[in-house]
Formats: sequence, C-alpha cells, structure tokens
Amino acid sequence: TPPMDKVLAERARRAHKPLIFLEPAAHQLALLGKWMDLRALKMMLDELPAAEHRVGEMLAAYVAGDERVLLAINDGERAQALAHGYTEAEYAQEMNDLLYDRNAAWIPALERLHAEGGGFVAVGALHLIGPRSVLDLLARKGYQVTRLTP
Repeated sequence: TPPMDKVLAERARRAHKPLIFLEPAAHQLALLGKWMDLRALKMMLDELPAAEHRVGEMLAAYVAGDERVLLAINDGERAQALAHGYTEAEYAQEMNDLLYDRNAAWIPALERLHAEGGGFVAVGALHLIGPRSVLDLLARKGYQVTRLTP
C-alpha cells in the first residue's frame, strides 16, 4: 500500500485543498541523517520479521484509542535500541529530536491554523500519545482536545 502521507496529499490535491507542512522536509532528512547509523540499520533488519505484526498491533491500538498499548510498544522499541548498543542518553536524545522537540515546534503553526479557521492535520501516531505529545501540549495551552474514533 502507498504511504499514508502520499495518500493524504493526493486526496488534498483532488479536493483542491492547500497543503501546509509543519516543518520543512530538509529538517526531517537532517534528523534521519543524524540517527540512521549502522546500529539503526542492524536493528531494523533484526526486527524486520516482527515488523508486520508490530504494525498491526500499533494500528489496532491506535484505532481502539489504547494509548497504554501504544506506549508499551514504544517501550519495546526502547529495549531493542538498548540491546543494539544505544545508551539511555542516546535513546532519550533521539526521542527528543524525533518526537518531543518537533511536537513543541509545531504548536505555534497549529495555533495559527486554528486561528485561521482550522484544517485537517496528519502526523504520526507517536506524536499524539503520552506526555509531551502534540495533544498534551495543546491541552496544557487550554485547548479542548477530544479523541475522534473512526
């Protein structure tokens, strides 16, 4: 199946909706360049046999709104990173770089979008769960955050 971002971009194009990005693609590529090393590649290859099952678990948990299961899956990825030679400090920095710092950086853009009448926003599931998530940061700023189920 095609990646979700391509599917959503195509739907927006067909509906004549503008696309607004929360960050430049160059920023995402720089982060991938920073964290994609031999350890990461080995970890991905070692985990490949279980990846399809894990993606299914994540999808089921996300659709069910089961944040606890999503966080547990993320904790499992932490354990895998540590088993592949990452230190606790490196893993924490990677999470800051890939999730938490980006979440915080997106809030002003989301507030502008809201002030302009809103829109459809798509981000990865891990950006929406737990402390320091986009939803948590918006709620702390006084926004009412409500989960919608499919």
